Amino acid sequence: MTWETAKQIADFLMSLPVVEDEAIFDFIGGEPMLEIDLISRISDYLVTSMKERNHPWLNNYSFRFTTNGLNYSSDKVQEYVKKYKNRLSVQISIDGTKRKHDLNRKYANGKGSYDDLRPNLRLWVEQFEDKATSYMVVSHDDLPYLSESVIHLITLGIKNIVVSLVVEDVWKEGDGELFEKQLVEIADYVIDNRLWNKLTISPFDENIGKPNKEEHIYPCGNPMYVFDSKGNIYTCVRFVDFSLRSKEPRIIGTIQNGIDTNKLRPLLSFDRESCYPEKCLNCEIESCCRWCPAENYDASSSGTIFQRTTTVCQLHKSNVRVNNYFWNKIKFIEDNER
Repeated sequence: MTWETAKQIADFLMSLPVVEDEAIFDFIGGEPMLEIDLISRISDYLVTSMKERNHPWLNNYSFRFTTNGLNYSSDKVQEYVKKYKNRLSVQISIDGTKRKHDLNRKYANGKGSYDDLRPNLRLWVEQFEDKATSYMVVSHDDLPYLSESVIHLITLGIKNIVVSLVVEDVWKEGDGELFEKQLVEIADYVIDNRLWNKLTISPFDENIGKPNKEEHIYPCGNPMYVFDSKGNIYTCVRFVDFSLRSKEPRIIGTIQNGIDTNKLRPLLSFDRESCYPEKCLNCEIESCCRWCPAENYDASSSGTIFQRTTTVCQLHKSNVRVNNYFWNKIKFIEDNER
């Protein structure tokens, strides 16, 4: 992305009607820390613009990175971290142990990246402490290493662990049972070491598995604005060309011409009746079941975003069973200690 395009994006954002009290400026790629010079410049420009306009976001904004962490210890990145530390969230994508991480996160020559990342993790945890959040992607091939990987991240001092099941159709028979076994091992480790009040691990959330009766639903919160290097606007990075397997990018506007509200409107109008198949409408444990509008779009034959995919259905049911086991066991322990 050029500076000119980045500046136009900032000006576009500053011109929008303020409908949210908070703004999160999220740098994601690709690998954003390869462009730390541009990011530092555009961050300074955003802050200056908010000050000049006395913008409502001035006292309630943050910068966020989703990064592979390989450049985290570089001098320029550390200068940025020092400058914006109190306004900064850094989420590092580490998939767990060396063997799990290196299955997917490789250099172009095929070499795994874990060994180069490990020293940077120590620095990151030291700097962000309880706010350090890791992002672990799980698919069929690395599912057998899930429990050892989450436990490994805990031993590294990471307090917030997001476990993200891929929504693409990669799951096979028996994966639900294996996922359940892996989650039980994690649950027992957390309970045996009395860590449940010290950690946040995404599969263990008391809201998982409750009925979801909300009429208007969107799985990732409100749609966001995402900008590519040409100034095209999307509602998610997963609608950009490099994230799609077979469909055309789903562009909703440009920084030059603004938002096409007709293209935005469908993403604001999800409701249960129009999007969910019958089994989901009647599901008593549907809350927090993972799905994705962009995967709906990519997997559908017609290009609709309203045909909800259900690829993780069996894994979600496994998650609910273990989540109930986890919280019931904690309640039993706490009740008996009163």
